[in-house]
Amino acid sequence: MAKKIKGVVAQFGTKGYGFITGDDGEKYFVHQKNIYNKSRLKADTRVVFQAESS
Repeated sequence: MAKKIKGVVAQFGTKGYGFITGDDGEKYFVHQKNIYNKSRLKADTRVVFQAESS
C-alpha cells in the first residue's frame, strides 16, 4: 500500500490538472481523474494523498 503524503495544492487549473507541494518538499502532478470526490482543488488547500509512479 502506498504511503499517505500531506501537502498543499500549489495550483490547479481549469483544464483539470495541477500540482501539489508535499510536506516532503517534492512537487506532485495531479489530474482530476485521480480525485475521489471529483470536486475542483483550489490553491493553498491542505490535502492528504497517495503518490504513484507514472
